[in-house]
Amino acid sequence: MIAVRPDPNGDAIRLTNAKNISLKLARDIASGVGLYMENPSRWKWSPATVRTALSNLMPVIGDVVRNLPLALKDSVCENGLDAFDNEHAWAQMIGTIHRSIERKTRRGQTISTLHKLISFHRHTPDASPPCRLLLRSGHSDISELYRVSPEFLLDYKRLIQTYDEVGNVETSGMWLKHQTYSQLSLIIDDPHARNWLATEGFDAFSTHPRLLEMAEQHRTWQQVSSLVSLLSLHDPGRWKRKTVEVLGHAADLTELWMLSEHIFLDIERFATEINKRKPTELLPTTVRDLLTKIQRDLPRILALLPAVSQQDIKQRGFIAFTENGSQLLLLAVQSPDVDLRMVTPIKEVIDALFPHAKRNLKEMLPFQLAFENEYSARPTFCDYGLIHDISLALYDDLVRLLAEVKASLAGKPFNMVTVYHHYIQLKAVMVLFREEIEYNSSHDLRLMGMNAFNLPGGKLQKTIFSLLQSAARTGVVTTRTAYTYKTSVVWFLDQFGFGIIDAYPITVSRTEKHLKRLNTDDFYSAEQCRELAYHIESLLAGEAVVGEHRIALILARILLKTGWNLTPTLGIESGDIIRTSTPLNPNGTVAVVLRKARASYQSDAYTFEAPETNVIAMRSAVVDLMHVQDELTAGLRASLPDGHPYKSYIFLIERRGAVQRLSMAATKAVTEMLAKRGCSLTFDSKKIRKGGVNHLYRQVQKDLYDYESAAKHDFKTFEASYLRIDENQSRYTLGKAVDIMGKYFTRKEIAPEIVIVTDQTLLLQHTPTGECASVGNDAEAKRYGVEHKQLHAERGIATTFCADFLSCIWCKFFRLVADAEHVWKLLSYRDYVLLSMESTALEGDATDDQQTHIDILKARITEMLGRLDALMPGVVKKGEALLAKNGMHPDWSYALVDAPLHTSGKS
Repeated sequence: MIAVRPDPNGDAIRLTNAKNISLKLARDIASGVGLYMENPSRWKWSPATVRTALSNLMPVIGDVVRNLPLALKDSVCENGLDAFDNEHAWAQMIGTIHRSIERKTRRGQTISTLHKLISFHRHTPDASPPCRLLLRSGHSDISELYRVSPEFLLDYKRLIQTYDEVGNVETSGMWLKHQTYSQLSLIIDDPHARNWLATEGFDAFSTHPRLLEMAEQHRTWQQVSSLVSLLSLHDPGRWKRKTVEVLGHAADLTELWMLSEHIFLDIERFATEINKRKPTELLPTTVRDLLTKIQRDLPRILALLPAVSQQDIKQRGFIAFTENGSQLLLLAVQSPDVDLRMVTPIKEVIDALFPHAKRNLKEMLPFQLAFENEYSARPTFCDYGLIHDISLALYDDLVRLLAEVKASLAGKPFNMVTVYHHYIQLKAVMVLFREEIEYNSSHDLRLMGMNAFNLPGGKLQKTIFSLLQSAARTGVVTTRTAYTYKTSVVWFLDQFGFGIIDAYPITVSRTEKHLKRLNTDDFYSAEQCRELAYHIESLLAGEAVVGEHRIALILARILLKTGWNLTPTLGIESGDIIRTSTPLNPNGTVAVVLRKARASYQSDAYTFEAPETNVIAMRSAVVDLMHVQDELTAGLRASLPDGHPYKSYIFLIERRGAVQRLSMAATKAVTEMLAKRGCSLTFDSKKIRKGGVNHLYRQVQKDLYDYESAAKHDFKTFEASYLRIDENQSRYTLGKAVDIMGKYFTRKEIAPEIVIVTDQTLLLQHTPTGECASVGNDAEAKRYGVEHKQLHAERGIATTFCADFLSCIWCKFFRLVADAEHVWKLLSYRDYVLLSMESTALEGDATDDQQTHIDILKARITEMLGRLDALMPGVVKKGEALLAKNGMHPDWSYALVDAPLHTSGKS
């Protein structure tokens, strides 16, 4: 009898069942336990644990050996525990235990005991069982794979260790194990999958694609592509990573290939098209990311479609999305669980591969109203789903109105941008006050639609107008916003021919005047204009800026030079640039015609000197226009067929192979380019127009041409070292003021110079403003005579001098005298005459130009006073003292009869 007593405090354990199998096996067990007992502390198990383990093993050891493969069973009978010297035999034994012992607890105890006995026999405490995976970053257990087969477990172990050896980082093997082991553990819960893997090993993934589909269905945080990485180690020719090269970047689309080979082939075709076309509007990394996003999102989209449709797409590719009016794509787009951003990359590929089925993505969404876009063939959409929820009848009425407006737009005094604006504003009103509107008029709106606004008493109109007025007063929205909301509501009422209830007024004139006084940042200062000009010129000097970006920068340069409105500038056509010449002036002038939609589509013509010299060319905006027309966009226009709506436009760009008009978003692109170069400002065409600093651009541009190396410096260095600055600038600068006042004082020559005289012995004509150097019978006097011919005839007066004293300060004959008396005259003009003019200006939008003229006159006087004080310090203070003491100078008494006058001074 062979027995062992590993625990001195316990009974001996007979090894009879082991001896019945093989005397060698029983002796090996006894010998191993003896080695353990020599030094129990060397091992991880206590004597009591070993005694318990042997007690549990002996009753089942016969069944375990009997179920071993025949060759291994014979080896055990002959060699005892030496039969498990190789890992394969050890794994076969553990696999047999998994198959023969159903109870999980008993199975685990048996396996653990045999592991201990083999360690004792080898006299190696740290002997690792086959299911223990040793890697560079640690160890891990893979015993779940015994459920498939010992051979499958060992194959998996070998592949992971191979990956760990060649991995770039120490954790490579452990990462792949975590990714794949969890997926395999889930897959083998299915008996069919377990049988396929046991029979064919990893080759089963080739013959049974269902296995990868199961992995996709069961995975949570794992990447399915990790399984392909594992399989590529098993069969590199069949399972290598599936990548697509696009614009020099590789996109790993292995998971997409596993989902559908046909879809993967479609992506390869798309990449081929992109590589041929080489689009400049997209970064190569953006295209690559678009493909990987499809890989991430397509499985989620497919899961929302019917099972039959899923299989159809997988088996046939993206073409399945385009059939039957893009029915499957519509299902995906309109699903509440699909974000539009998930579908957009798929739509990009479909449009490129199947242009015949191309449709706007927003067009597929419900309740989208389309508004034609003059800058692009793609319309602008507005989601009217909320209006549909409020009232189907109202939604139908507004859709019908839009169709009617589109059909008759050519004869309307507004364009589609205005229509879009009003629809957006009406939607905002209905959403803002939805609760109150539905409470008061829900039944009327649902039953009558837009006609609810025309019911007797105007209940709905009054409700909305009252809510808008209250919102403005309480600060829920600004007064300007409430005013524009009401204007849009009134526009709709007018379009439907309804009467408008004149109630709950909202006025903005006082508010805007107050905000205008408070706002000191609605225009660019001279320094800010110089900074913008410097960065724009520096960018244009570089060869890297091409295409759309270069055209946008030249547009910015033109706006800075001219102060034109953005919209009419973008709308310039080839026929709007006209060169004229005469026999006396063969070079002639160049005229540019701008059409202003806000001014009832009236046209303004701006003339430019013919750019025959470098200086003129450098300063002239028309040269920039001609450069865009003749060089940058000539090819795009030539590519368009006759009759194309964009054929005649100057500002054209190419995007995704299609010619488009440069849109108003170009200024945003300019801002982004300026920011990347370090400019601290945003580019705002409105602020340019308000500030009137266009002449500064020409100075900066000139200095940049003179000092080309300045482009290598930042703006501060350039400004300090190269730029010649004219410090005498104000909000309405000289160049802007000359242009405006030239239109204000019609047909009179406007002179920007300021002439100051200190020699009071000179013989000059006296005027209420100052002195006049005219000798009579000049152009100014003749103009004045013509304008007042009837008055002079009635009074029998013959005049040889001009008496238009309000415009003296802009006249070329005007002379300032550097003394307190003449300062008093100027101050009287400013503080009495101009103030009187300002007070008589009526409130409303139509007076904007009048207020501008008054502001310019004030700024002109401020500049004159500054020049006088610089020439003769203290003279302005003396003049101010005279004004404070005596009131208005008596020379101005003819203009204001009720102003306080000085009666004792000389006149």
